[in-house]
Amino acid sequence: MSEAALRETLDRQYGTVQRSDWQGMHSFYSPRCQLAWPSDRVAAAAESEYRGRDFSGPEQYLITMNGSVATVVVKSFDGKGTMEPMTWSFINGSWVYDAC
Repeated sequence: MSEAALRETLDRQYGTVQRSDWQGMHSFYSPRCQLAWPSDRVAAAAESEYRGRDFSGPEQYLITMNGSVATVVVKSFDGKGTMEPMTWSFINGSWVYDAC
């Protein structure tokens, strides 16, 4: 449940974005969010949001931890991200996106 573990998860998710593996994005969602957002819907939203972006460089994360919940703000390499806070939760031994 450490910040280092969350950063590793965020880096893996970013690798999914860099590979344009939009279906793979679904695996980073919490069980609750996976039910609310089927994988095809997640893939379509990610493809639309990230189309034409430059993900060749690293992202920067601002993380605020509060036990098993974290707020993450991402500064994208290309400067085109929203920088809106995202909620991640530590559920069943893994950090998962939980802001559905």
